[in-house]
Amino acid sequence: MIDPFRDPVQVPQFRSRFGGFWTDLNNAPDLIDGKVSLGSMNQEEAQLLRFFVENGYLILRAAVDIDRIDELNRDIEKLSEDPPAEAWVNCIEDGHGVTRQMTPADKDEPDKMIKLLDLYSYLPSAREIVFAPQTMRLIKLIFERPVLAHQSLFFFKGSQQPIHQDTAFVRVSSPMELVASWTALEDIEPGSGELTYYPKSHQFPEFLFEGKYKWWPPGCDELGRYYEHLNECAAARNIPRTKFPARKGDVFIWSADFAHGGGEIDDPYKTRRSIAAHYCPINTYPMYLHYENSKEIIQAGDDIYYWSQKKEYWRSG
Repeated sequence: MIDPFRDPVQVPQFRSRFGGFWTDLNNAPDLIDGKVSLGSMNQEEAQLLRFFVENGYLILRAAVDIDRIDELNRDIEKLSEDPPAEAWVNCIEDGHGVTRQMTPADKDEPDKMIKLLDLYSYLPSAREIVFAPQTMRLIKLIFERPVLAHQSLFFFKGSQQPIHQDTAFVRVSSPMELVASWTALEDIEPGSGELTYYPKSHQFPEFLFEGKYKWWPPGCDELGRYYEHLNECAAARNIPRTKFPARKGDVFIWSADFAHGGGEIDDPYKTRRSIAAHYCPINTYPMYLHYENSKEIIQAGDDIYYWSQKKEYWRSG
C-alpha cells in the first residue's frame, strides 16, 4: 500500500489516447488495493484483476454450469436438424454472407467456419452462458456500470482468424470500453483451432489506421501491416503465441486491445464448440446504432442488458 506521506503521487494516465476503464490506468494496482480495503471486491477477485491488469486477460475455470451448456448444445442441435423458417434463423456468417438461413449440413461442414450470430437474442440458453454469474461479476467490477452485450458469436469449429485486437473491428462509441468473453462448450481438443493469443499484448504500442483511426476503416489497405505490427511487437518482446487448453465450462475474458485469434486446425472435422460475446457499459453503445434501426435494448437481469433484433423485425420475414 502506498504511503501518501513518503511516496510520490502517481498521476493517473491511460495507456491509450482513447481512454479505457480504470483497469487501463497506470495506477490500477493501487486502485485494486483500495477496492479491497473498502470491501467492494474480495481477495480472490483482486488476484484475478491484478492478473487482468498485467496480462490483458483472465481465466475462470469451470465458471459456467455444465447443465446450462448442455441445454444450449441441445438447442443448437435442434436448430441444425430442423432449421425453422422464421427470419431470425438468418444468423449465419460463413465468410460469404452474414444473413442466410441455417442448413442441417452447417455444423459438420469441413473447412467452413460457420458462426451463428447473436443467439442471445433468441435463445434463453445462450443468455444463460453469456450472462453467467461469475463472468458478469468480473465484468461488472471492470465496468463499474451496468453491462450491455451487443454481439455474440457461436462457433462449431475453430475460426482460424488471424491474431487481432477487437478494437480494430468491433466498433464501440468509446473504443477502449470493450471487454469480451469466450466460453468453451466442450473440452477443446489440441489441433482443433484453439483460442490463441499473445499475453500482455494489450500493452503493445497503439496502431492507428491511416494514422488516426482506432477502427479499421472499410477499404483501408493497411490490414496486412496491422497484422504484421502485432506479430512484430510480440517478437520484439519474446512473447510466444499461446493456446488456451480449455475444458467445458471454462471462460476466457480479455480486454479491448488484447491480441487473440484462432489456431491452426489439423483435422477439419474436429469441433471447437464455443460462444464469444462482446460487452460495453450501458452508457456507451455499438456504432451500428447509427445505421441499423432494427435493434432494441432488453434487460436480461440485474444490471445486465443486451441489444436484440426487434421482434416485429425478425418476425416480419
